[in-house]
Amino acid sequence: RTCTGAWEEHGDSCLVDHPMECFTQLKSSDAICECGEAGVAPASPPPPPSPCDEQSWPDLDHGTVCGPCKVLVDNFETTYGTCGGYCASINRTCTGAWEEHGDSCL
Repeated sequence: RTCTGAWEEHGDSCLVDHPMECFTQLKSSDAICECGEAGVAPASPPPPPSPCDEQSWPDLDHGTVCGPCKVLVDNFETTYGTCGGYCASINRTCTGAWEEHGDSCL
């Protein structure tokens, strides 16, 4: 994959503080990176808004949306147990699950 976008984020969230070049070195614990297929130019215009209305989903950890239909879930172990359990609670199917680092999308 190749970098198609890079941003410094604000407050351990997916909120963009400022854009960066793909190979900008940054003294920060985290950043937002977008990766595309190797050798393929980024699509333009940007993709349409997410069809999922993630902000309406329950238990968003600090309101963090990591991408289309992908969120950081709070109360995970005590309420949902699995990503499948979380997705089922909002009548969706789990299509991916990741361990996060430091309340971020990383």
